[in-house]
Amino acid sequence: MKTEGIRNVSLIGYDGSGKTCLAEAMVKYGSPDRALKEIAPTRLDLDNEELKRNLTLSTKTTFTSWKDIHINILDTPGFFNILAETSNSIAMTEASVLTIRCAKPIKHYIERFGFMTEDRAKPMAVFINQCDIERANLDEAFDSLSQEIKGKLVFISYPIGLDTAHQGVIDVLRMKAYYYQGAYGKFQEKEIPSELKDKAEELHTKLVEILAETDDELVNKYLEGTALTEEELINAFRKGFAARSFFPVFCGAVKKATGVNLLLDYIVNCFPDPLAREWPSKISEDKMEMRKVDANEPFSAIVFKTTVDHFQGKVSYMRIISGVIKSDAPVYNSTKKIEEKFATLIRVDGKNQIPLTEAIAGDIVAVTKLKDTQTGDTLSTQERPAVYLTMEFPKQTISFSLKAKTKQDEDKLSNGLQRLIEEDPLLSYTRTTDTKELLLSGMGQAHLEIAIERLRRKYEVDVTTQPPKVPYKETIKKPAKAQGKYKRQSGGRGQYGDCWLELKPMPRGKGFEFTESIFGGAIPKNYIPSIQKGVEDAMLEGPLAGYPVTDLSVNVYDGSYHEVDSSDMAFKIAGSMGFKNAYSQANPILLEPIMQLEIVIPEEFLGDVIGDINSRRGKIQGMDPTPRGNVVRALVPYENTATYATDLHSITQGIGYFTMQFSHMEEVPAQIAQKIIEAYQKQKSQQEEEK
Repeated sequence: MKTEGIRNVSLIGYDGSGKTCLAEAMVKYGSPDRALKEIAPTRLDLDNEELKRNLTLSTKTTFTSWKDIHINILDTPGFFNILAETSNSIAMTEASVLTIRCAKPIKHYIERFGFMTEDRAKPMAVFINQCDIERANLDEAFDSLSQEIKGKLVFISYPIGLDTAHQGVIDVLRMKAYYYQGAYGKFQEKEIPSELKDKAEELHTKLVEILAETDDELVNKYLEGTALTEEELINAFRKGFAARSFFPVFCGAVKKATGVNLLLDYIVNCFPDPLAREWPSKISEDKMEMRKVDANEPFSAIVFKTTVDHFQGKVSYMRIISGVIKSDAPVYNSTKKIEEKFATLIRVDGKNQIPLTEAIAGDIVAVTKLKDTQTGDTLSTQERPAVYLTMEFPKQTISFSLKAKTKQDEDKLSNGLQRLIEEDPLLSYTRTTDTKELLLSGMGQAHLEIAIERLRRKYEVDVTTQPPKVPYKETIKKPAKAQGKYKRQSGGRGQYGDCWLELKPMPRGKGFEFTESIFGGAIPKNYIPSIQKGVEDAMLEGPLAGYPVTDLSVNVYDGSYHEVDSSDMAFKIAGSMGFKNAYSQANPILLEPIMQLEIVIPEEFLGDVIGDINSRRGKIQGMDPTPRGNVVRALVPYENTATYATDLHSITQGIGYFTMQFSHMEEVPAQIAQKIIEAYQKQKSQQEEEK
């Protein structure tokens, strides 16, 4: 196999549009010896959750062959929570095929997928699937495309009949008709039916005009009335498609095998091969280079996906950028700067693994049992390292608090979570310092529910979940002074510590400051750190509602000591007492975290989203119309963001998305603060009664 004989294609589209079935159909046409008897259910949806939900939850790889060209196929998720994985898969291939339904396509999803290919600067074709289903409406599908895709759309194939009358497709460029009947993949080339000849001529003329515009020489030839040859049109297609000058539209019905052969024809003849692009590589902190796709260059590859197989262990999927990898060769992880060894080199075909002896630049393969390599890492040679910066992982938008059900589950929990994150970099987990909770974070409620189900089923770790606790804090609003005096006498040596403290509020975000201004040796210097430790311990659980105290300064300015009875412990206790006494006089308040949200939504949902933000005690900071929808910036209390990912999905029919990050701490409204304080005092009283 040579690099120019490879095509890499991502199949993208919303759930239910048929991209996984299209992948199976492409295999069935090009490699019938590996194909299943039926198109659906497919062998690409491997996970129990995928079968249960009837959707693709992670990118799957397969391949086919057509006219001596090897085609790697990435079947990507259409699930709204994990579209970042789809975007990264687009980055690994030279072109994408967007699948949509021929009846009631989901318009805004079409736009979002279009923007994803635009972000990655990749050409995109469209396959209008299910031309054979009841109430198939090609005009509706094409109108949706025209409204949501910013660019020229042109039919390359056109259906012969819709609904139960669907029989085949017309190749608009070559002006041929294909009828499908009998065994899957069997078709006959015939004349275009008379009732569609005028339509075919109209579409052909439009196609030729668009293709001619890709080259000045062709434009002149076309304007002079000279017919363009098929070879000229194919070359113009190849050039214009790679430049995103237009978006070719194919039609068909994958379960009936119609139109798939034409799509394969154009993939091998007109889609870019791996040699068509260069890859930016970071070679130092401030220097980049463009790495060519060349089998004669030193080896380099991007690991774009990781799975954990019960038999093979860790499987790392890679896109080879340059050079050759052999089955027995060591590799260098240039991201982590460590040497790695793998067990086997394989080509992954759904759930099947095919051993390889070598693979070349441009190919998509996998290796097993890389110990420390993760998704997003670059593998290369140590002599000429490369670090490719093509993988993007957005910040998580929702978290669940996890608690192991049993001691056995607790022992396995960290390892299970680590394995989950190796397979899905859109997840993360952390143990919070404020609330001491173990939080699993992801891109939406359904995303986390699926992850937790995998944790239970695949790694045999059972957990309970609940919303995260709000990390409130306490502070003061005015200065106060108080004494902390600890004196104990018990027959022998006593305990004595005495200090006067002054508390002052500090600006938000300044944290804590401790100073001393003792004069005349009222307290020996060696006891000052003990007073500070007592204050800091008291601040861990504020007297108001049990939350950490912040944004204040404490100064010890006076006190007394006993030459025999004073000790570090006594002054530590005195410091704690003095802090609590002064704190109660300093008008203590509760603070809550405020989050900065940036929400992207279509115009039609703007009013509902703003109303929802207001209902969450949110404050709209601004709105900007953009080509991708309205961007709404808002500040919302953390307490009211726990369900926002799910609620925004419901409000915007799955189209809206957002990013969220911490902004600042702000005083909790008095009515809400009072309820929090009363709940804390009640709980504290119950605990004291139980003692």
